[in-house]
Order: sequence, then structure tokens, then C-alpha cells
Amino acid sequence: MGRLEISIYPEKTTSKEIYDYIYKAAESGFTRMFSCLLSVKDTKENIIKKFKSINE
Repeated sequence: MGRLEISIYPEKTTSKEIYDYIYKAAESGFTRMFSCLLSVKDTKENIIKKFKSINE
């Protein structure tokens, strides 16, 4: 069986919504996460800070 994956877009939603989504997905058997940085319009430092906390 393949691994299930979700996509997150931090620039389009709040961190709380993302964390809730990740926890629900994990409970449902999802084991991978995808996020795209191409559409993020923020400073490099802010992008790293936000994505690092989400990915940890």
C-alpha cells in the first residue's frame, strides 16, 4: 500500500488550522506532508521560522 500525503499552504491559512489539519491527518493514517514555497511572499527569515515550526 502506498503512503498517504497531505498538502499544506501556510500562506493561505493560520498556523492553528494547519496544526489541527496535520493532527487529524496523522490520526487517519497520513504519513507524509507536502508544502510549496514558490507562492510564499515573505522574507526568507519569516518563511524559515514558520515552516520550521510546522515541520518539527
